[in-house]
Amino acid sequence: DWDRLEKRVSQAEASAGKHKRNVKRLKDELADTKRAAAADISRLKDQVAAAQVSAHTRADVEHLQTQLAGAQEALRVARMEGRRKNTAMKSLGNRLEEEMAHQRMNAAVEDGVLKSKLEESEKKLFTARNSLSRKDSIIR
Repeated sequence: DWDRLEKRVSQAEASAGKHKRNVKRLKDELADTKRAAAADISRLKDQVAAAQVSAHTRADVEHLQTQLAGAQEALRVARMEGRRKNTAMKSLGNRLEEEMAHQRMNAAVEDGVLKSKLEESEKKLFTARNSLSRKDSIIR
């Protein structure tokens, strides 16, 4: 009876040792699983943060692209307006040059007319002086 009891104690101790090893193995597996889960959580958090940054960056890029498109359109409009103004200024310059040439021609004609009138007046004056001088000689 005693032997049987010792055998059962011995079996119970062996079984307890086996259970202890199983418990330790399960605890180690649980710790490994916790570490793996923590690493997975950390990796997922990093991915979420990267996705958020990417989403913000994408939104920023889209906003900047919109601003760039607006600036390019404004530049295109300004260039067109500059070309239009440049054409208008050239046209105005051409008209001014034509008007100045016309004014110069009119001034030259007027100058010619005035010169001929002056020459005519000088001839009349010369003739009148000669006539006066002859009359003066005759009177003396």
